[in-house]
Amino acid sequence: MAKLKRISDEIKNLNNFKRNGFLVIKDVFTKNEIKFILDSIQLYIAKEGDKLNIKNINLVNNKINSLHSLKKSKALLRFANKNKIKKISRFFLNSDAKVNAIELFAKPAFVGYASPIHQDNAYWCLNDPNGITMWIALSKANASNGGIFYYPGSHKGGDYPHEPSYIKGSSQKVKKNTLKKFSKIKPVTPSLKPGDIVIHDSRTLHGSGKNNSKFSRKGMTIQLFDKNSRINTPMRKKYLSSLSNQLKQRISIK
Repeated sequence: MAKLKRISDEIKNLNNFKRNGFLVIKDVFTKNEIKFILDSIQLYIAKEGDKLNIKNINLVNNKINSLHSLKKSKALLRFANKNKIKKISRFFLNSDAKVNAIELFAKPAFVGYASPIHQDNAYWCLNDPNGITMWIALSKANASNGGIFYYPGSHKGGDYPHEPSYIKGSSQKVKKNTLKKFSKIKPVTPSLKPGDIVIHDSRTLHGSGKNNSKFSRKGMTIQLFDKNSRINTPMRKKYLSSLSNQLKQRISIK
């Protein structure tokens, strides 16, 4: 009976994911695993911090708001390839996955940046994307401290037009005309505690508000997609050109 219930729950979860484009799974990682992630991030910063540039790290009031190069950490890359994560990604992708990137979104208390509404595939630029992001809560995350929010069902519309955001750590945002299509849909902000995860589809519209609270909101993402996925070259060139122009502008402002 226990096995049948587990299979039934998995089918239900997959159906919910297909319908909404995101799914919360509680208590996936233990306290020790979360501590390992946090310690590994600090070790990486201590070793590589002086080498990081504005493409890889974004600060607010001299505090890290986002860090985009954690795949270079051998410890975190091994963690991202754990059997537990492989099994989860295989369940949602129905294929073996490869790790595209590992990133930290730290959003410090009182000053953490908002993230504009976007699709992850605006960055990944995959043809017919079969990909997910695993958002791992490293601290409590909810609407009060800038928790991530989603537009249910938005992944069903394919790739939406994006434009430069000119926001540190999130260079793309969906165009306003697209958001009008979802004006009657109320965004959902999951309430998470350390060890919980959210899985979202590469085309699900999502974002987050500024952190005005006294509590930091830390999350690490592992981006996973079908190992057979291919890059849409024109789309990728357009994105990289946009990113380059935004980085040049930040340098010129300094």
